[in-house]
Amino acid sequence: TRVSEGQVLAVTETGLIYEYSNDGDLLFSFGGRAISSERNGLFTVASGIAVDGQGCIYVLDKEQGILHFFYPTAFALKTHQAILLYNQGKYHESLSVCQDLLRQSGNSRLAHNGIAKCYTQMQEYELAAEHFRIAENRKGYSDCFWELRNQWLGRNIPYLGAAAILVFIVLSLLQRKQ
Repeated sequence: TRVSEGQVLAVTETGLIYEYSNDGDLLFSFGGRAISSERNGLFTVASGIAVDGQGCIYVLDKEQGILHFFYPTAFALKTHQAILLYNQGKYHESLSVCQDLLRQSGNSRLAHNGIAKCYTQMQEYELAAEHFRIAENRKGYSDCFWELRNQWLGRNIPYLGAAAILVFIVLSLLQRKQ
């Protein structure tokens, strides 16, 4: 089932509910199996999932014949807002929302990853790399590393070329003297 910003929801038969971003990143997981007691949000056999326009999630427990209802938390709504702004190309606004998420959740990989993606779009690769490192996003970190390497090479290639020519000249002169 798709959420309005392009996220995807999935439910397992054991009642674990997953929400993924449109990039395939895990945003949230919740729910679970009711083993010995009936509790809200736990399932005997989950069989279907749906979401409405306000982001409320409905999950059917086919064995119990119960429809469970989950409403989005303030954190989830803010996460969806950050994703929407990012997808609209509003990277500064998305960055601000992600920084708010980080203040709310301490050391959230999700918030660090969002911050890093915004910095990448703004070509702030050093800041992006730091947040990708904290989020343990190896691909994002690697991409930033290569961008930084290319920038360094672009700035320093004339000096490297001049140094190579100078070394060649010095070696040529030394060989002539021998």
